[in-house]
Amino acid sequence: MQIEVTLQTYKALTQLMQSETDTLEDVIARRIRITTLKNPTAKSKAKASITPETIGTTGFWLFDQWYPCKTAEEVMIRSFQLFIELDDVFMEVLSGKVGGRKRPYIARSPEELYLDNPDLQRNATARLCEGWYIGKNENNKTKIRLLKAACEVLGIKFDTDFKIRLK
Repeated sequence: MQIEVTLQTYKALTQLMQSETDTLEDVIARRIRITTLKNPTAKSKAKASITPETIGTTGFWLFDQWYPCKTAEEVMIRSFQLFIELDDVFMEVLSGKVGGRKRPYIARSPEELYLDNPDLQRNATARLCEGWYIGKNENNKTKIRLLKAACEVLGIKFDTDFKIRLK
């Protein structure tokens, strides 16, 4: 199958190529978010297991895979790290969708998250991946709101494809 595109569109797509082996189809798939959602654990380095012992604990399910966590904070951070593996442009899109009244929840640096508080910059941020940080000083309601927004960006159904358990 072939599609016709203008020269301007072709140039824009080729500028989005990330390596010499990247194809135009790869670029388009990333842009419309159909990368690895069909097999989300294929690239994942995180261990997932489901046992009778883990069912009652804090954690999350992503496409029927259980990821046990110790805290709600860990649920948020590990979820975001897996989401980043699913979609190369996920953080860029999400950062434009979520933010607090006074400060962002996701930013390029700890300083952006807590402008006037060096203590929180050091102790209340988590690095999600190269160049992206998330604030850890959030209540569970905000964590859930961020996770719902993340699912929306990825086209994942919250409480169906992605479920959380906070104990």
